[in-house]
Amino acid sequence: MLLDPHFLRPKLRLTALACRWVWQRRVADALTLLRDRSVGYEVLRWHSLSIGPCRTIIDVGAHVGTVAAALHLLYRPKRLLAVEANPALLSGLRQRFSDLRAVDVMGVALNDQAGVLPFIVQNFSAASSFFPLQAGYLASLGLPEGGQRIDVPARRLDDVAVEAGIESLDLLKLDCQGAELRVLRGAPNLLQRTRVVRTEVMFEPIYQGGALFQEVHALLRSHRFALVRLGDFGGIGDSIDQADALYRRH
Repeated sequence: MLLDPHFLRPKLRLTALACRWVWQRRVADALTLLRDRSVGYEVLRWHSLSIGPCRTIIDVGAHVGTVAAALHLLYRPKRLLAVEANPALLSGLRQRFSDLRAVDVMGVALNDQAGVLPFIVQNFSAASSFFPLQAGYLASLGLPEGGQRIDVPARRLDDVAVEAGIESLDLLKLDCQGAELRVLRGAPNLLQRTRVVRTEVMFEPIYQGGALFQEVHALLRSHRFALVRLGDFGGIGDSIDQADALYRRH
């Protein structure tokens, strides 16, 4: 039986990177790559972007911490702030990073103004958002529908950065299910001192009231960021509903 090259290729890339790290005497990191494949494949994804050293990182929409763990493993930042709005996930996040001094977990929703806002916790937790999903969207992907509405504290990213003592930022990662524009509107000062932004963008109104690609793109362009890459496209069937966009500051 022939092996599927689409299945085999990432495994080979992961093994090659692990071997390179062993050669560089990063044996423990190499073992982590191979032991935790979800983190390993995220490391591959970010490694392919070639964005350079990242000493300060903010991960907005940290969820269960897979991306934050990959970013810490790949870049060994001096500071990584993992921000998550869903209170049910915070205990697990804090436990996951309890041994890493560089990683701080903050339980707050980021918005363009401070306050208390309704937040929809979906049964498929990665889809949780300020905004309601299109009815039937998750079911079309074979995922559970439904959730509950709760109130969560909301703050501006500029204020969070000041409180955390983050004066400049190498990488801002956004994956907050349609709220990316709100987060960026709450960070006019920090964006002036940010080198790279990687954000999820929507091409279709998956979330009712959520921002679409052109709105996020226009705001980042106004802050002198250039779009340098679109990838990790996703959607239903042959359609492209969303992607990840990489921006660099001019």
